[in-house]
Amino acid sequence: MKKFQKEIQNNLLINSLRHNKTFSDLLELIVQQNGILAVPHSMALGTMSFTREFIETHILITNENHPNNFVTINGAIGLFIKAKQL
Repeated sequence: MKKFQKEIQNNLLINSLRHNKTFSDLLELIVQQNGILAVPHSMALGTMSFTREFIETHILITNENHPNNFVTINGAIGLFIKAKQL
């Protein structure tokens, strides 16, 4: 985790959630729903501005009965797949 500390502190998406009050309800939702925030690396984000729809697409909610399945806040359905080792 230590190697990601700088990325976590400087990531544009994380900082938008921290400092943009219009997204504060999304932070509360993540906590209430025990959600997962899928955070793209800063290099992938560039200098983009974040919309509510973009952030909602990156908030994943899992199902206790099917922990490999998730649905995003805006309804996209997905599946966690264990990475194959090389």
